[in-house]
Amino acid sequence: MFGGMAWMLHGNRCVVIWHDSLVVRCGPTDWADHLKKKHVREMDITGRSMKGWLLVDAPAIAPPARLKAWLEISPAFVATLPRK
Repeated sequence: MFGGMAWMLHGNRCVVIWHDSLVVRCGPTDWADHLKKKHVREMDITGRSMKGWLLVDAPAIAPPARLKAWLEISPAFVATLPRK
């Protein structure tokens, strides 16, 4: 779907590596808060914003602790979705 390496959880897309960025799926209530963070933007690779999806640029995931924090957001949300 995004043309990158994706990790799935229960049949739902969870995290994607897209070019030099990480695509992170999050809950709609957290989405706006995450967008306020540095090096984070709306997922928009087709010309349409995808609410609940974040594009996290490399500087925000460079230290392993930051990467781990981003990687924990997606499974926590995706686990609440129906299995496919």
